[in-house]
Order: sequence, then C-alpha cells, then structure tokens
Amino acid sequence: MSAALDNRPRMIDLDAAEVPLDQIDVSQAELYEHDAHWPFFDRLRAEAPVHYCADSQFGPYWSVTRFDDIVAIDKDYETFSSEPYVLLGDQPEDFETESFLVMDPPRHKPGRSAVQDVVAPTNLMLLEPIIRQRVQHILDELPIGETFDWSIVLRSN
Repeated sequence: MSAALDNRPRMIDLDAAEVPLDQIDVSQAELYEHDAHWPFFDRLRAEAPVHYCADSQFGPYWSVTRFDDIVAIDKDYETFSSEPYVLLGDQPEDFETESFLVMDPPRHKPGRSAVQDVVAPTNLMLLEPIIRQRVQHILDELPIGETFDWSIVLRSN
C-alpha cells in the first residue's frame, strides 16, 4: 500500500456531517463492520446522490445512492454494463466468473428466469424458518473472542 493510501482518513473515525463530500469513501469495510455506514449514505442521498470517490483503496469509483437512479442505471445496460464483473479492487488476470448477476441482456434473462420463482418474496417467506435455523447454527458455532476464517466456517456448514 502506498503512503498516499495510508494517509486517507478512516471514515469510522469521522462525523459524516463534517466530512467534505469529496472525501467520503463508503468502500471502507470498517463502516459496515461497525454498522456506521448509514449516516454517510444518508448524506450522499441528500447532497450527492451520484457521488465520485477519487481516492479509495480500490481506486476511484462512483456511488449511486437513490433508488430511482439505481433502477434507471440497471435498466440502461448499454451505458452501464455489469460485464465482465462488478467487484471492487483489481482482479487477477485469470479471474473468471460466470454469473447471470453480472451479465447484460440477452444473456442475463435465462439465468434470472431460472431463479425468479425460487427467490420470489412468498417463497423466501416459506424458507425463512430454515434460513434462520441455519444462520443461528453457524453463529452459535463461532468461537467467542477468537479470530476465525469465514471461508472455513461456511464450507464446514
């Protein structure tokens, strides 16, 4: 990590109302770890719903924070393509993913159609008890006060 990146302010240590808009960086994981991202998103929605962050650990990026803007972007796949992937950070040259979530039409439609009924709200409500049971089991098995590797925890459950 370069010295310039080390000197970036940590959003978790700042008051969202006091940070200059051009310095807000909602890509910092600590915001989500501490459930401290809400005031930053509230501020962006109010003052800069389409926000450019020039300096982050992942490089420059845009945040779009209002529902109607997100829907408009999602529908305009020719201007705002998801392909080849939607991830923060650089990927290895051999990185490959094949997910309908990052496909533009017409390739997107068959994948979405295959899962649409399963993830419909009424079906998810039917699955809620088993989802809750499985999540509770995983959380109950986590070590208390110790570091652990999520990838191992999830693979073993």
